[in-house]
Amino acid sequence: KEAEEWFSSLKLNKEVNVLFVYGVGLGYYFDAAKAWLDESIGHYLVFIEDDIEVMYRLMQTEKGSEILDHKQTQLHFLSGWGDADAMFQWLAWFFVLTCPEVSALQSYQRSKPEVFAELGSRIMHDSVFTDSIAAEYMRFGRSFFRNFYRNMLSLEHSFSGNALFDKFHNIPAIICGAGPSLNKNGELLASLGSRALIFAGGSSLNALSSRGMLPHFGAGIDPNPAQYERLINNYAYEVPFFYRNRMYWDAFRTIHGPRLYMTGAGGYDIAQWFDERLGIEGDVIDEGHNVVNFSVEIARRLGCNPIVFVGMDLSYTNMQAYADGVVTDTTVQAKDIQETVSADMAAFPRPDIYGNPVYTLWKWINESQWISDYAKEHKATQFINATEGGLGFEGVANMTLAEVKDQFLGFEFDLPALVHTEIQNATLPHVTTEKVLEGMQVLRQSLQRVVELSEGLIEEAHDLQDRIKRHHSVPENLQTGRGALFEEDLSEEPAYTKAIALCAQVCNKVLARRLFQIRYDKAFKNEQERNLERIKVNIEKYNFIKGAALLNLSVMEEAVQEHADRGYPIGDFLQKALEKVEQ
Repeated sequence: KEAEEWFSSLKLNKEVNVLFVYGVGLGYYFDAAKAWLDESIGHYLVFIEDDIEVMYRLMQTEKGSEILDHKQTQLHFLSGWGDADAMFQWLAWFFVLTCPEVSALQSYQRSKPEVFAELGSRIMHDSVFTDSIAAEYMRFGRSFFRNFYRNMLSLEHSFSGNALFDKFHNIPAIICGAGPSLNKNGELLASLGSRALIFAGGSSLNALSSRGMLPHFGAGIDPNPAQYERLINNYAYEVPFFYRNRMYWDAFRTIHGPRLYMTGAGGYDIAQWFDERLGIEGDVIDEGHNVVNFSVEIARRLGCNPIVFVGMDLSYTNMQAYADGVVTDTTVQAKDIQETVSADMAAFPRPDIYGNPVYTLWKWINESQWISDYAKEHKATQFINATEGGLGFEGVANMTLAEVKDQFLGFEFDLPALVHTEIQNATLPHVTTEKVLEGMQVLRQSLQRVVELSEGLIEEAHDLQDRIKRHHSVPENLQTGRGALFEEDLSEEPAYTKAIALCAQVCNKVLARRLFQIRYDKAFKNEQERNLERIKVNIEKYNFIKGAALLNLSVMEEAVQEHADRGYPIGDFLQKALEKVEQ
């Protein structure tokens, strides 16, 4: 009866197709959800249990065997938060682009409310985070490529950011966030410009700018229009700026100071392909979750030591969202940050560096963990948290900024002169827009071949469907000989391997659940019907690859046309595109 009342109380809407339940007990909640599972092969029930004795007891029963055998039900053991990353990552990708709901045994809701709240936040955060990655790739990486091709056409005016590596050996670095605790140290931070290299990116540029401060280096990787709004609302126009070509193209054009190009691009191999063609050397660095992580990696590569964090609360310290100068009103209310439209953005309490409860988000916990792991991996560099509030970073010492100054910032340097000198030695004389256009031409021809190969694969798949409908035999792997050759040719095209393959991999992950469902869906009467549906999924995949190639062709040609409209030479690039269309 309790289980039936529980399920009735959920009032699941039609969009929900995955139900996570904290706790499994003796499996009665499974019985209550059976009718819902039977409604659709796309409905899933996922139990997460953290009591090994409960798991053991359940496995001694027929109900336990029934749960394990049910193809739409999963049972996972949560041994502890520290060991759970792999489990949560697998769940997030298996159920990518679904609509989840999180509940719990009524007894667990009463006895373990904090664990239930944290579990719900973690599931929803991982779901939203993974969905955001998948959605970007399922849109063929459109926002990335729109920025990438436009910014590539201005690369000849940039300097090599990688060339600055190891040029600032043992000079301290201060990485600035825009957290509320920055308010404590604005005046002191302003006095340290000759004692440490100061890095700022995103909102921290606005926070420093409002205090009349300019960092030695800015940084940007955000591909979204918000980056433009941040940059036009601060005064750091002339600051040397580390960037990657995923940065929002309109924001990129607002940078009047030296543009310091960093090789590679997180999540896209096409940048390295162009780097190699243009002879741009340098290690591809990890940009982490955001521009702060990006700045940390750059500072270490420059040779900076120690690396000091300031204003990196990763929490709503004193119920503030930002330091002064970022937004007009920085105050938040507990109700507003806990009861959000998106469960992923719902705040929950965690102890701060002083042991006091402070509201935070899962994305901030992930960022804190990234820095903790990074510090452990790079023990030769000393990391210090001088935020004076917030979550902190496991394994990273907490100090006040005044203490850091006394112990580590005793020497003064002519940093503006040093920065200027090293940048002037980091030119890219061999990089020209003409060579960039040549690379784009090679890539475009390859993209056109990808379109043709995809169309060939679609045609072969339709042929297989026709053969099945005529009750003819088909290969067990559902691929013709010609189709296999097309697949092989596709795998050798640079446009596929460097611009499309990662998108295709995500598409395969999204389609994997469909293939799993086809295998067990009782709606199919026989294997022939299942094979027809599997081929239909394959056609979706080939159409996706074709769509990704066409999108790349379109945004590349838009970028070149825009470049020409601004009065820059482009040779015969667009003429060759027109000739190809006419053919």
